[in-house]
Amino acid sequence: MGFLGEMVFSLFGGKEELGRRREQMRRQHEEAMARVRQQKGELLQQVRENAEAEYRKYLIDLREIYPRPPYLPKDSVPTIGIMGECGTGKSTFINTILGERVAASAVGECTADPGVYQWGDVRLVDLPGGCTNKFKAQDYFQKFGIRYFDAVVCMSTDRAKQLAVDAVKHLTRNDVPTIFVLSKVEGVIRGELGFKKDRTEEDVFEEMQTKYNGTFSQYNCPVYFVSAIEVLKEYGSLEAAGSRETPLTRLVNKDWLPLLDAMKREAIARKEFLS
Repeated sequence: MGFLGEMVFSLFGGKEELGRRREQMRRQHEEAMARVRQQKGELLQQVRENAEAEYRKYLIDLREIYPRPPYLPKDSVPTIGIMGECGTGKSTFINTILGERVAASAVGECTADPGVYQWGDVRLVDLPGGCTNKFKAQDYFQKFGIRYFDAVVCMSTDRAKQLAVDAVKHLTRNDVPTIFVLSKVEGVIRGELGFKKDRTEEDVFEEMQTKYNGTFSQYNCPVYFVSAIEVLKEYGSLEAAGSRETPLTRLVNKDWLPLLDAMKREAIARKEFLS
């Protein structure tokens, strides 16, 4: 073989060797990637198993520190909790809904134990007022198990009191449908008009709506304004108030029917979702 032949042989032989090395590197790369994918899958599986184990432990711990209260049966009836500080009108609110005085609501009376009432196909629970010597704010949620309700109405009066705000935050974290209700609205409006002689009832009411809707919109919590005391004192029932109302009563009670509809709808939907 001459010099030229040797060069041609060397050139083609080098290309073949280069091809073999490239093929070898490709196989090594594929094998390495396969090992990475396997290790990644094993790692993800381990993470899932650890997360599930931690979540099970969390649920066990949660049941121990945040148990379902004995007054709250675990059945198929949608249950709505009515909560708020003492004196916010929870019992009057329930009496207005039911059309009769079933819950103590006189001046100076404050619910001492949860009251359970049937309202059509749902259950209402009148919770004791929070932020009292008997029921401290820091353990109120756990004591009454509010995360186990299918929906909760958080009531307040002349302002969004801290218990109601904290409850909305707590319930939102636990995916419990929550409604904020400002009660005794007629008193708030009349009080504001005493300081603002140039304002109308409609002006004050519109300001209140803007203020509270802005406060609770970040929690996706609807806000309603009602006057349970005015209804019971003047008319005795929602039906009577609807037929014989004053301008002020008409203003503050227009939320009643939408509110009642929302309470039932939210509680029933959550119960069906969890079933």
